[in-house]
Amino acid sequence: ILADLAKNDPKPLVKAAAIASLGSLKKKEYSSLFSAAVNDSSYTVAGNALQAFIQLDPVATASVIKKMNAEKTKGKLNEVLMEEMLKSGDETLAEKIIGDFAKMPLSDAKFGKLAGLKTYLCAINDYKKVQWGIDEIVKFRDAVPAAYQTQTSPYINGLVLKGILADKDKKAKAGDINAQMVLEYLKNVLPVEDRKGF
Repeated sequence: ILADLAKNDPKPLVKAAAIASLGSLKKKEYSSLFSAAVNDSSYTVAGNALQAFIQLDPVATASVIKKMNAEKTKGKLNEVLMEEMLKSGDETLAEKIIGDFAKMPLSDAKFGKLAGLKTYLCAINDYKKVQWGIDEIVKFRDAVPAAYQTQTSPYINGLVLKGILADKDKKAKAGDINAQMVLEYLKNVLPVEDRKGF
């Protein structure tokens, strides 16, 4: 029934929900259905299909994602593509990811981008690019009006920057020189209490 709805239902939201449900089953037999649906005209259908397809075959979806990143997307499809872009560790995307964050004005929307930026900085290895990303996070942290910093700084320092610190610490212990340099740099921008254990 779900497969039939996913293929044939005229309502995009029904189709999208059916694809999401099929995707949660993680069965290879639905790969071709997901592969076809990533090109659906509904961004929700395409996004759910891409998400399901990634879970089944990340290698096959890599080229699909690369192609779609060059196109203009919206909604659920854009969310899925952005999530994959952030996790990819593709350092050629630094200008888009870090640069776009840097250009955003001080806002709730920019605050909302911090978790994704953290994911990307953990995934990449180039010291200069990671340093740039950290600098942009610190600039944002310090630009928040003093009256709100008691609400924003614990998240920025304790979860975002410390999360990057923990990731790079693990990689540094495995012998990664770039991670070691990032670790030392991060220690200089974090308050003393957030450096404990590193």
